[in-house]
Amino acid sequence: MKPIDDNPAATHDAVFMLLPWYVNKTLQSTELTTVERHLNACPDCKREFVNLQQLSVAVNQSSAFTASSPASFSRLKERLQTTAKQPQTPSVAPIIRPAKWRNPVKFGHSSLARSTLALAAAGMLLAVVLSRVADVNQIGNDYQTLSDTKTVTNSSNDIRIIFKENTSQHAIEQILNSMQGYIINGPNEQSLYTIGFKKSIDTQHAFDNLSLLRSNPQVVFAEPGHGLLEKTQLKGVTP
Repeated sequence: MKPIDDNPAATHDAVFMLLPWYVNKTLQSTELTTVERHLNACPDCKREFVNLQQLSVAVNQSSAFTASSPASFSRLKERLQTTAKQPQTPSVAPIIRPAKWRNPVKFGHSSLARSTLALAAAGMLLAVVLSRVADVNQIGNDYQTLSDTKTVTNSSNDIRIIFKENTSQHAIEQILNSMQGYIINGPNEQSLYTIGFKKSIDTQHAFDNLSLLRSNPQVVFAEPGHGLLEKTQLKGVTP
């Protein structure tokens, strides 16, 4: 995995955007280490981390996000697609002074940062709903991809992914071919794919591919599938 930039300002920006995935425990290796180290020194990112933790707890406890409701999934997917379409131009260009790069007004309040974090947070909420859906024994046809454990076990490094609306099939194939990936299932009615990899790869390589997918502008949601999560848990690895 490519290390995050050593420049303090660049690291701050990168960590800020990784916080939702840190909250739902799907970071590994360099990203995980960088985020944890940065949180010890940056009160602004620590504050965002606490906010996202509270949001995650609220989602888990809220009946509004019950796993048996397709409407919950649809609302979160719509939020992801809507946020992805919003202009990504800051209203005021961020100004980061070398000696005071942690100033929350300079980066944290830019429209670019907030829009991107909103997208990431929506992805985190969607991941929570997907996890709860997977735990339900009897689910409607809309969730067959998630509940079909026989299919999932065909790939121990499966990833669940939603592409940006109107992404062509050719573009999807190009993205997957770049990492020798293939579609196991999908898309279902919620536009969710389950993908695997043509060649046997180790867990770290799978998470490297996951990071690449998350950074792709055509991808609005990417999380480890059941096979990959079970594999990391059996090895005692925190994803």
